[in-house]
Amino acid sequence: MNWNNENVIKFIEAYKEKQVLWNPSHKSYYNRNLKQEAWDELSVEMECPVGELKKKMDYLLAALRREKAKITITSTTGKGQDRASKDNTSENEENDHIGEDHDQSQDKQPRSTASTESDQTTDNAKNSSKS
Repeated sequence: MNWNNENVIKFIEAYKEKQVLWNPSHKSYYNRNLKQEAWDELSVEMECPVGELKKKMDYLLAALRREKAKITITSTTGKGQDRASKDNTSENEENDHIGEDHDQSQDKQPRSTASTESDQTTDNAKNSSKS
């Protein structure tokens, strides 16, 4: 298939409609049969094999993560801001909301530690020494 911008946007729009493929809070997200049916429907709509569609979506999501990482790195370090890749192509804009939902399901943030009695004692000692 020729993956020009028009076809990519058409694919992303069709993918968005199939929440079973990307939304972990969807009631059928974990149903493999329904997911396969959704991919099959996309395959018919796009006139492209399922394997190629899955590969393309993996590529689009990876590209989106790379672009977001570049922006995050340049905004936190300040280095290279004049060269920062803020490429808001229509593909990235279309894929952005899917990437956020998809990333949230895969991101594992470290848990914050509970404050212990010794931490509170140390904090109290620091505060009293400042007075």
